[in-house]
Amino acid sequence: DDETASAVSLVVSQTKALGLQVFGIDRLDNPDRKRVGYVKAVCIVRPSPSTLKLLKKELERPTFEEYSLFFTNTLPDHMLKELAMADAGQVVRQVHEIFMDYSPLSPHLFHLNIPSCMGLEAPMWEQATFSRMCEGLASVLLSLKMSPVIAYQKNSTVAERLALDIEGRMGNGNNTNDLDLFRFNTRHPQVLLVIDRRDDPVTPLLNQWTYTAMLHEGLSISNNRVSLEGTPAAKDVGGEVVLDAGDDSFFGKAQYLNFGELGEAIKGLAEEFQ
Repeated sequence: DDETASAVSLVVSQTKALGLQVFGIDRLDNPDRKRVGYVKAVCIVRPSPSTLKLLKKELERPTFEEYSLFFTNTLPDHMLKELAMADAGQVVRQVHEIFMDYSPLSPHLFHLNIPSCMGLEAPMWEQATFSRMCEGLASVLLSLKMSPVIAYQKNSTVAERLALDIEGRMGNGNNTNDLDLFRFNTRHPQVLLVIDRRDDPVTPLLNQWTYTAMLHEGLSISNNRVSLEGTPAAKDVGGEVVLDAGDDSFFGKAQYLNFGELGEAIKGLAEEFQ
């Protein structure tokens, strides 16, 4: 779907996917997809009402020989029943829950594809935005196998409601009544700290002098992609460059270097090419 497409692209490139014998990557909402016989499909989707509607339509008129469904969060029982009813041709071979209902930018950083949280400012309250935040955080905790103590900023209503919602999800199995879902054998105490960004207006105004920060400041980075629109190099690279510490060894070593250290690293790289 529209969200998991970007999340998967952050984890595996199309080149890597081809190496894993993936024939192609497409979206459920593509109306021009043609039927491909003898090809198996792996669907990685969010368990949302819009995605359920698309999946039911796909299963009623299957494009592929068989389907393996992977949901990025807990799948409610009523959705599973609706999918079973739509699968009249019995093309679904397996259904799994893989907790990746977020976009991993690096091993230490993720986001939830929420453009703005201004809808949670009083007197407004966008429940859809709040629910997406809670669902994403619950998925993060499940993927990291964490059942933490939750601490939140006392003077923030949003932080308090978010903390209470996550606590409730940990108690009721993320709204599935699976009481063992968040029970993990952990040796060390874990803490989820919820703070309100509005209480620190200064940090966003500071300019970091690391390689990644300067790239974002000068060219803009979105989902680990650097836009080169309007630059002479745009035509050569198709308008953007993907930053991947796994595939790009220089970026992996230099992404957190400051300005001075970066100059030395670039000098060393130039000497290697010479």
